[in-house]
Amino acid sequence: MSIKNSIKAISICMIALVGTACLPHEQAIFDSLTPQQQAAVRAHEASKTRSKDCYTAIAKHWPANLHGWARSIVWRESRNIPSAANPRSSARGCFQMLLRYSAPFYAKVGCNNYMWANPDCNAKAAYQMYKVAGKNPWRVY
Repeated sequence: MSIKNSIKAISICMIALVGTACLPHEQAIFDSLTPQQQAAVRAHEASKTRSKDCYTAIAKHWPANLHGWARSIVWRESRNIPSAANPRSSARGCFQMLLRYSAPFYAKVGCNNYMWANPDCNAKAAYQMYKVAGKNPWRVY
């Protein structure tokens, strides 16, 4: 069985990550992987779980050296509430990105701007925007 198929089979149960029962052959496949491959499977499964709030999404998707700044922006913009929506503009989500300008950043991370209330999509799109424009989109004038 190829590594790709092994990872797919193992992803179904992931006893080490989520505590669900694996079939004996699935556990055997997982046990046969190198420690690096096992870590990759665990990371893949962890990436599929939705963050509970904006801060959790930042910890998952932003580099550690930017966590403090990103959390301060999220607190100012949305009070750490992923579904925050500005009633006077199209600013939405954790980072209050304007929908009309944020679509390419959502697309780059495999989301779309209608997924703005998903903290992971919003945090990943915001990081893409940060990589292009720095802190400018969140400056206070």
